[in-house]
Amino acid sequence: MMQCMACSNDTGPDVITDQTPPIPWDPIGQNDTPPPSSQTADAGWTSVYADAGVALRDAGNDSETDVDEPTGRLPDGGVDCSFPVDYDNDGYVDHRCGGDDCNDENPYIHPGANEACDNDDNNCDGNINEGLECWFYAHSSTSLYKIDPFLFTYEYVVSVPSLFDMDTTPAPQFKLYGLTGSGWLKTFDEDTETWSTLDNSQSSIGGNGFAIDNYGRAFVTKSSKLYEVDLQTGAIIEEWDLSASGVNVRSSGDCVVNKNNSFFMTSSASPLDDLIYVDSSTMQAVLVGNTGFDAIWGLTAAFGNLYGLTSAGKLLLINPDTAETVELYDFPLSFYGAASTANR
Repeated sequence: MMQCMACSNDTGPDVITDQTPPIPWDPIGQNDTPPPSSQTADAGWTSVYADAGVALRDAGNDSETDVDEPTGRLPDGGVDCSFPVDYDNDGYVDHRCGGDDCNDENPYIHPGANEACDNDDNNCDGNINEGLECWFYAHSSTSLYKIDPFLFTYEYVVSVPSLFDMDTTPAPQFKLYGLTGSGWLKTFDEDTETWSTLDNSQSSIGGNGFAIDNYGRAFVTKSSKLYEVDLQTGAIIEEWDLSASGVNVRSSGDCVVNKNNSFFMTSSASPLDDLIYVDSSTMQAVLVGNTGFDAIWGLTAAFGNLYGLTSAGKLLLINPDTAETVELYDFPLSFYGAASTANR
C-alpha cells in the first residue's frame, strides 16, 4: 500500500471457509474485538441455538460424541446466571450475573485491563482513557490546538505562522513540522513553544497538504501534484502528477500516512470531498469514494483511526476502505490542518 503523508488547503487550507463473519465498520469503537470463535480444525464450529440457549460443541473428530454446553445465552438476549458466566473467557464474570466484567463480549475489557485511547471503558471503572494523553495536533489559520477525539475537547497551545498544514515525524523523534502557503517549512520546539524556518531557498512550491511517512519521508500536495521534499532543506526530491492515473484529483487541503504507511489525501475535484489513496510503489492515485463533506482541510491518523477536520470545525471519522464518513463533533474552530500521532 502507498506510504501516507499529511496535507492542508489552497484556499485555506486467508479466507477460511466457515470462519466467523467479519465485523462491520464500527464508527464509535464499541465492537473492536469479536467474541472468540470456538471453530475447530476439522471445521466443526460452535452454533448457538436461539431456542435453547446452549451451544453444540464439535469434539474435533467424528469418533467423539458432541455434547451440549451452556453458553449463558437466552433466546430473548438475556443471560442465564445459574452458573458464573464468562462468555469472553477473560477470567471475569459478566456484570449481569453479579460479576465485575462490564463488557463480557470483549476479552480485552475487564477490571484488570489497561486503558487505551478509544471509546471503551477498558478497565470497567466508569471512565475512558484516564491517565492517558489522547490528543493530536490541529491548527487554524492562527492557532495550534490539542484535539481529543474521544472527549471532544480542545486546548490552545500557541500561535502558528500562517500554516497551511502540518505533520509529525515518526516515533521516537515525534517532531512537528509545518508548511506555509509560500512553501516554507517550519519546525516547532515544544520546550520553548517557538517556530523556526528551514533553509528551503532551493524551492518554493507552495502547496496545501503535508505529510511525513513512517520512514521520515516528507510529501507535499498541490492541486494534482505530489512532491517528495527534503526535510532538512525543503528542496524537491521528486514530483508526480496524480491525474496521470486517470483520476480527477485536486488537493483539498491535507494528506496523511497511517500506521500501515498507506497514503491518503482529500480532493475537492467533486462538489464534496473525495478520499484518494496513493500507491507508494506505483504512485498511482485511486478514488476510494466520496466523503459527503466539503472543505476537509485536515487529515490525521491517530489511535488506529482516520480523522478529518473541516474548515467549519467538524471532526469526522473516515473509513479508509470505503470513504464512509460520520460526523463526531462540531468544534467552534476553523481547521486548516492536522498532524498524526506518534503511533498513528
